[in-house]
Amino acid sequence: MEHTEYDARARWSQPLRVAGRRVTKQRLAILECATSHPHSTADELHRHARLALPGIALGTVHTVVNDLAESGLLRRLDVPHTGARYETRITDHHHAVCTQCGLVEDVALPHTQPACLDPTIVRGMKITVAEVLYHGLCASCAGSLD
Repeated sequence: MEHTEYDARARWSQPLRVAGRRVTKQRLAILECATSHPHSTADELHRHARLALPGIALGTVHTVVNDLAESGLLRRLDVPHTGARYETRITDHHHAVCTQCGLVEDVALPHTQPACLDPTIVRGMKITVAEVLYHGLCASCAGSLD
């Protein structure tokens, strides 16, 4: 067993089992790729996963990312015009996307909760997730406009 496969198995076996999922080499590879390459699309995860599993099919990657997102082990980030992106960091941050090049960056949560993210303002519904997606130009794209 390769060292990286051992690391993936050690890191992800228990979370997979807790989520009621079997520990498979495909799930381990996708979780490791999403950890190493956050904000990747399924196509990008497929390219990365093929380094560890040359025979993994794109359809398999789509099935696995949907399953892992449903089980709460991957966070699906719907970015307009670029499709869904995935990451293993599922809590405690928001995102900013460059409207020119598509770069996605993590944004730390503020120390105080903005009123618009207070789940008590929504009546009759238990809010489980509130997401903020900032749109703008990254430093590189903004610099190219000068």
